[in-house]
Amino acid sequence: MDDPQAAQTRTVTDAYPRLVGALGLATGDRAIAEDLAQEAIVRFLSRWDTTRDLEKPEAWLYRVGLNLARSRWRRAAAERRSLARIGTEHAISEPAGADAVAIWTALEQLTDRQRQAIVGRYYLDMTPGEVAEAIGCKHSTAKAHLRDALAHLRTLGLGPSEDLEVPVQ
Repeated sequence: MDDPQAAQTRTVTDAYPRLVGALGLATGDRAIAEDLAQEAIVRFLSRWDTTRDLEKPEAWLYRVGLNLARSRWRRAAAERRSLARIGTEHAISEPAGADAVAIWTALEQLTDRQRQAIVGRYYLDMTPGEVAEAIGCKHSTAKAHLRDALAHLRTLGLGPSEDLEVPVQ
């Protein structure tokens, strides 16, 4: 039988680089992506009794990371609204990641769900069904997000076929 500590270490070590990369593409900021990935891993390990038996632990980590990102975006939006009401200007940081500026610029033009679907499908190599599970929607909805996102990316000259490649950060 596999040592539980070794299994945890192997799972986290295997998933972490791609998780950070995916969240970096989804958020546009590597430092934020690292924070979100670490928080997702803490949650994953704190629930080890149930997460150790998952068929695709990376999908679970990705979904938790995206949920954390959405919470962060909601808090930031609420903060901006509050500051706007009191007349204080708030500087919004621009996305980082010089290695993927062109791709991030294109991804930035997509809706949140489209971006999440594209990152899951082409960066994490998930099936459309796994993407649906990760972003919390129906299979047909995930396929529609992918179709619409690819159509938009094609208009920008990215992804003329189903084999859209996204570089690993």
